[in-house]
Amino acid sequence: MAGWLAIPVATWQRMQRDNLSALSAGAAFQALLTIFPTLTAFVSLYGLGADPNMVERQVATMQGVLPPEALRLLWQTRKPVTPAQLALGNEAWSALASEDPRQLAAIARSGTPALPTMGPVLHRQLCELPSVRTGLSLAEQVVLEVLAEERRIQGILLGFIMAKRQGLFWIGDLCWIYVIQRMEQASEAVLTRSLQTEPPDDSPRYHWLTITDLGRAVLRGERDWLSLRPPARWVGGVHIQPGVPGWRWDEAKRDAVLRES
Repeated sequence: MAGWLAIPVATWQRMQRDNLSALSAGAAFQALLTIFPTLTAFVSLYGLGADPNMVERQVATMQGVLPPEALRLLWQTRKPVTPAQLALGNEAWSALASEDPRQLAAIARSGTPALPTMGPVLHRQLCELPSVRTGLSLAEQVVLEVLAEERRIQGILLGFIMAKRQGLFWIGDLCWIYVIQRMEQASEAVLTRSLQTEPPDDSPRYHWLTITDLGRAVLRGERDWLSLRPPARWVGGVHIQPGVPGWRWDEAKRDAVLRES
């Protein structure tokens, strides 16, 4: 009997040590907040190219899921895609796929009145270009800024970023992990990883992440991030390659500029 009682006791202790209640609450809160922006973006993009007859058929398939009253309310609020919205969608897509991000920046600055939700999203996309001051993308900058305040366990770091520092919701925890892993592949370390004294297991989410002196220098603009040769990446149609002249993002001008060196 004592052996069986040890199981719930150990489970409770593990939950307390891992701060599971706070992490689960944060994950639920994040999911709730992202539902409505995601639905708005999906409906806006879907409406640009969807055939009205197809939409009608798809709404019909939802009859078994939504009550008739809800379907009637949804159907009454439908609106045809305007020529201005269609033209904006086509223009934004071409600009997003272009090797030159200046047209995309111009669209973002316009406010996209035909689709007001598009402008902020395009601006956030452009912020992933290397900064003119540091060479960091906004995602990379946020990681170092949070670690500059204090070292954090990776799992706690991700929850903190998404709850308090991300602003416009952009990426989820798996993508943040990818950002951190790519940062660790630079030729010189801007952050280090270490084990807890008594980690529950060897999962990276329990690792301590700490900014280095070099990482602080990059944040201050004293060292350019791309000079540390992180992995090449893409931002839309723009290929970011260390050691190669390329596009940078100037937040003050809200425009992309070409740096020759």
